[in-house]
Amino acid sequence: TFDCWNRNAAGTGECFSAGASFTTGALNETLYAKWNAQPYTITVGAVTTNQHSGSTVGGTISASAASATAGTTITLTPSPTSGYAFVSWTVTKEGGGTVEVVSNQFTMPAANVTITAVFAKTYTISYYENDGTTSIGGLAPTSYSYGVGAVLPTPTKSGYTFEAWYNAWCVNESNEAPCSSGCGWVAGCQTTTISTTEYGDADYLARWYQTVTLDKNGGEADGSVVAWYNEAGTTSLSAPTRAGYEVEGYYAEAGCTNKVMTAAGVLVDYSGYVSSGKWGHSGATTLYAKWTEAVVTYSVTYNGNSN
Repeated sequence: TFDCWNRNAAGTGECFSAGASFTTGALNETLYAKWNAQPYTITVGAVTTNQHSGSTVGGTISASAASATAGTTITLTPSPTSGYAFVSWTVTKEGGGTVEVVSNQFTMPAANVTITAVFAKTYTISYYENDGTTSIGGLAPTSYSYGVGAVLPTPTKSGYTFEAWYNAWCVNESNEAPCSSGCGWVAGCQTTTISTTEYGDADYLARWYQTVTLDKNGGEADGSVVAWYNEAGTTSLSAPTRAGYEVEGYYAEAGCTNKVMTAAGVLVDYSGYVSSGKWGHSGATTLYAKWTEAVVTYSVTYNGNSN
């Protein structure tokens, strides 16, 4: 829009409004039209909630200005209702087209715009040990929204290696996908993320293991076994070897006083290692083989010597 006549082409000199009188100097003088950039309107439009979020309006939105000239940076502010989370912005130009919003800001185009937003209901994420009742604190995120999803954290436990998160419902329910072919601690129950199509409160179980060295304790080669935290079973048993001997069991010390595991990998209660048949040791992960001489069986063949 027209502002005034100015003595400076840059618009920084003396300004005269239309119809105003002014005094010229001794020479011819040129006046320059000074123009103001036209402001465009910013309309705060509808707020909606996405699928699986109920009928409650998920929040309110605001813009840093009600109008602005092209090139101005506009800041948007979402204010979610309790139990909801902001999901996305849409800034639509009058006449068609949209404007990109980055970190809740956009650059005003040379057109009027309307702002709309989507909110979503938030669901709780709970983390547990593999017993399903012992909560694991200090992890984030603790909530997610449909349409957004989440990436699960990587927890730590002293002395153990984290194997994976398991969907609690999958471990405990045998007739639901993806575990129709068998649930429990199986790969089909593992997950690292919550997808954008999931909804509802979610419980996850952590599974931990130790790789325990089975010291040869006088034999030729060490062995190993995988012991699972708070579980009765062991896996991947590879026994140490000693010519002419068999493993009787595995003990907490080289003198073989306190048995912790049988030769077949069955856990035996011993304080600090195994309780109620479940592994719970967190210190040095070495057990020692106890050997017994191998029983050699010979066959006897009777020959009637032609009789």
